[in-house]
Amino acid sequence: MLTWVNFSPFNRQKSRFLVSKEKLLELAGVKCKVTVDDHTCGKELNFNTREVGTVIEITCSCENNHFWKWTSSEVLDYKNNNRIFVHDSMLPSSVIVSGNNYAKFKLFFFQALGLCLISESTCLHFQKHCAACIVEEV
Repeated sequence: MLTWVNFSPFNRQKSRFLVSKEKLLELAGVKCKVTVDDHTCGKELNFNTREVGTVIEITCSCENNHFWKWTSSEVLDYKNNNRIFVHDSMLPSSVIVSGNNYAKFKLFFFQALGLCLISESTCLHFQKHCAACIVEEV
């Protein structure tokens, strides 16, 4: 079970923003910026994106086999060789603290705003095993 200590990246001191996938890809540019022996690669970049719950993973490569991967959330913990992301934990915690339910959050975040969400079963599992325990302690 996750403990309060594991929630250190889930604090209010970090700023969080809504941003589109297209704007994230703009940041990377179109040319490879890897420098080897004072020479910048400059080859065209190829992007692949994968949405996992509330997280987006962007992988980028060029013809010269330069490769990097970026993930939009910090890792909260690992369970069964899977990463549990901070952003995925925010929804279940918010549902409990606000007194709402998953259906209302889904209506607002997914249908109205078009944001990616974790599944209802994942949300309920996280609430049962992590978020509810912390709320009870507080």
